[in-house]
Amino acid sequence: MFESTPLFTPTTKNLALLYTQHFDDDQRAYELASKVRESSPDDPEVARLLGILTYRLGKNNSDFARSAQLLRESAVKRTDDSELFYYLGLAQYQTKELQECKKALQRALALKLQAKFADNARQLLAKLN
Repeated sequence: MFESTPLFTPTTKNLALLYTQHFDDDQRAYELASKVRESSPDDPEVARLLGILTYRLGKNNSDFARSAQLLRESAVKRTDDSELFYYLGLAQYQTKELQECKKALQRALALKLQAKFADNARQLLAKLN
C-alpha cells in the first residue's frame, strides 16, 4: 500500500495531520502516523504527532509511557512547541512523573499555550502544588 512507500512519506504525514486536525479521526491519523514513523523514525514532527495521538487514544500506563517517550524525543528539536509540552505534561502526569509533568506544563504555559489547553494546564499545576 502507498503509506509504507518512502516516496509517499510526506504525503502520508500530511494526510495524518488532516485526519487529526480537520476530520477529528485520531484512530485513522494514528494508523497513518505509525506507518510514517516506520520510514521516518528520526522525524521530530512525526514523533510529536504520534506522541499526541498515542496520548489521546491511550487506555493504559504503557500507552502513556510511549506517548511521553515520543514527545520527549520530539522536544529535543522542537523546543518552542507549547502544545507538545502540554501533551508531554499530561502523559507524564498519567505515568506519575510528577516533577517532569510540572516542568513540561510550566514550559507549555511560558510558550503561550492556546487558551483551550491553558486552563487545563493551570488546573493540573494547581493540583500538583
